[in-house]
Amino acid sequence: MQEKADIQRLVILLNKGIEKYGLQRVEDSLTKLYSTLDLSTNAKLNLHLRNLIYSEIKNEFGVAKKTIIQSNKRGNNAQAKIMAIILLHKHLGMTKKEIAAMFHHNHHHTELRLRSFKNTKNGTKEEKIYSQNDFMIKYGRINRKINKERERWMK
Repeated sequence: MQEKADIQRLVILLNKGIEKYGLQRVEDSLTKLYSTLDLSTNAKLNLHLRNLIYSEIKNEFGVAKKTIIQSNKRGNNAQAKIMAIILLHKHLGMTKKEIAAMFHHNHHHTELRLRSFKNTKNGTKEEKIYSQNDFMIKYGRINRKINKERERWMK
């Protein structure tokens, strides 16, 4: 339980740092820190997959990482954010609370997005957001790329 609280505090502090210094400076500092640490293969894979997720979302939606994290706009930015929420939860195993803290949402908003995506994917309900602009097609492309990259790392 303490570990979970520590992680949540860390995510909140990172968000405050991003607000104060900007995403690029915080990201550069973390990259520099990670390069000096002897990370396990799993930690390196998770860092690589996180960067890949944001890179692929940028390629598909044309939305930068900073905009995905900070923006609450509708349209393409909202779809990119929803895509990031889904992929971070699926591929990195981030909890709903961790994702909510990262995107400045409450836990309920993140849970609602994940549940409605699951219902749409399973065919039990069609949500408007997932049918617009070929969201599911983009999801499939990004998901396949991430799975291939994970398999490549596991060899």
